[in-house]
Amino acid sequence: MPHEQSKKAAQYVRMSTDMQRYSTENQKSLIALYAASHGFQIVKTYADEGKSGLSIKGRAGLQQLLQDVRGGNAGFGTVLVYDVSRWGRFQDADESAYYEFLCRESGIAIRYCAEEFANDGSITATIIKSIKRLMAAEYSRDLSNRIFLAKCSMTRRGFSHGGRAVFGLRRMLVDDYGQLKGILENGEQKFLSSHRTILVPGPEREVDTVRRVFGEFAWTDASISALTAKLNAEGIRNSTGHLWRVKGVRAMLSNEKYIGNNVFGMTSFKLRARRLKHDPATWVRAEGVFQPILAKDLFDRVQDKLRGINRRVTKFDLLSHLTAIWCKHGALSTTVILNTPGCPSANTFERHFGSMLDAFKAVGYRRGSQRLVYVSTRQLVSDLVARELRRWGHSVKEIGDRKQAKLLVNDELVISIAIAHWFYRTRDGRPRWLLKRSITHQSDLLIIVRASEKTSHIIDYLFVPDLTSDVAQQLLLDRCHLDIQKFAASTLEPLRVLVARDGLYETPLARIREPIAVAVKGAHLPNFSHLRLNRKTAHAKILLRALQRYSASMAAFIAKRRRVAARQRVLEASLQHLFCDPTFIKTLKGEGLDSLPSLTSDRVFVERT
Repeated sequence: MPHEQSKKAAQYVRMSTDMQRYSTENQKSLIALYAASHGFQIVKTYADEGKSGLSIKGRAGLQQLLQDVRGGNAGFGTVLVYDVSRWGRFQDADESAYYEFLCRESGIAIRYCAEEFANDGSITATIIKSIKRLMAAEYSRDLSNRIFLAKCSMTRRGFSHGGRAVFGLRRMLVDDYGQLKGILENGEQKFLSSHRTILVPGPEREVDTVRRVFGEFAWTDASISALTAKLNAEGIRNSTGHLWRVKGVRAMLSNEKYIGNNVFGMTSFKLRARRLKHDPATWVRAEGVFQPILAKDLFDRVQDKLRGINRRVTKFDLLSHLTAIWCKHGALSTTVILNTPGCPSANTFERHFGSMLDAFKAVGYRRGSQRLVYVSTRQLVSDLVARELRRWGHSVKEIGDRKQAKLLVNDELVISIAIAHWFYRTRDGRPRWLLKRSITHQSDLLIIVRASEKTSHIIDYLFVPDLTSDVAQQLLLDRCHLDIQKFAASTLEPLRVLVARDGLYETPLARIREPIAVAVKGAHLPNFSHLRLNRKTAHAKILLRALQRYSASMAAFIAKRRRVAARQRVLEASLQHLFCDPTFIKTLKGEGLDSLPSLTSDRVFVERT
């Protein structure tokens, strides 16, 4: 390492909480004195303010330091740290040593400015440093235990200790003598450490909402999902000001604070190791320390109902539910299951069986729909496309999931495969297909497969750019503003042209093709107010709304096409200038890029010398 770089140093400072306002400044002052006395020039600072030293997670400063050191572009030869504990209070001392080893392996030394030993690798320094690391970790463990005991004591005394109040309650500040000082709003903190907070009833509207939710859940067949939807429909927000979620309503229904109980120790996250759920017998509970807003018998009834909902269901229970629904309705579907009170949700069936279709198969039910045919056809086409691409010499990876088929070709082109559902046949016998857009494909090319009405026989393929796929939620093929037949082909031969590649040559271009001007006519939303229709009839209103949606869809498509065309012209011009430079071509080939798509090659140049 050059001598100039060895005298350049970076400093790393860390403080555990935001309350330690001057901690990092004090560390920097002492580090500056150390650097001046030892001839170091501080050229960079890495800081983690308000970050715990128990783990490297969330410590962006230390992570950036290690990244710069390992990348070889540090620009300094020494890292100055206040003491061993500022480097970290890792519960595994070897983890702290490992991060220091990464620096030392890259030729960067670590110096602890406030320690009495010199970190020179000697036996004495190694032993003392190891003891210091263990002491730093033990300090965190001891502090964690003392804080836990203090919170248990505060819970038994009826005090709330941190966090915002739940919906329907508010935090009240009390002094040493139990005198009420005022309500603490969200984000406000107590000023004196001797003050404490208790929970009191909140606004009357929130209290009435809590009572109503408990009452409807206890005395009616309303589910938690239905209560969640009802709260959101009424415009009622949770304690954070956001929409309610099922998880939040479930937490409300099981919160003992509404009957005046203070509970602590349901979960723990000690030393940031792993979040644990504890047995209710080990919880710290103080009963009747808050002013209740619910009757205890109502709360107990809700808990009994929740225990029945939370009971762990087995596959036998789920199959019993399906059998009962099948016997009652004569058919099985996700809609019927959702509308059956007391039946587990569709997610529960999917978690146990993999999908709703597999659950139906397990109970012996065979659906009369074409979904199985569509799924098998989509997988058949995906295998066929992958096999043909590999035969043409391209690499193919399957990156889709259970709900969609997606292929990655040559690590650059994403192809999605969708099946057009048979919709209906017109009076003159022409077929109509419907492409459902419930899944976002986010691909470069969308291959739409049109199959026959009752079989999986493939009629043709539509090679559609993904530009057109988000024009509408559902695209009715053969009846849209796109000339869909221009994308159609009876074989996969057009795909060979789309994925073909040309080699890169270091010889100069003979003639550059001029950028292709793409003319896109402007689109304006038509005004249907002049149409002489009886707007009082329902059919006229439906027709007007359909025409307006259709024209808006066309306008959106043309606007997006204009933006894509403009970006394409800029990209083509940039590629033309780059391909005129033999050095650039040589660099690409040096990186293993010896070809480019033929479509790109045809748009950029036409011939070479």
